[in-house]
Amino acid sequence: MAIKVSELTGEVTGLKATVVKIWGEQQGKYDALVLLYNAAREQLANQTISQEAQDALDDFKAKLQDFDDTIPDVTA
Repeated sequence: MAIKVSELTGEVTGLKATVVKIWGEQQGKYDALVLLYNAAREQLANQTISQEAQDALDDFKAKLQDFDDTIPDVTA
């Protein structure tokens, strides 16, 4: 189905709104993960943990970085 040039602005505006919505949702998920990671790090700062716990923390940190790498950095 073809659209008219006069309708193109509305289509682009709608697509932009969708991208902004998705961006906000992904940013919210990332921010929540960062908060959880930082809280865990603070709780463990002066504690000795098992190797299994250290491995789990390292795995979580790697997954967090992988997720961060999927979101382009915002420039001012």
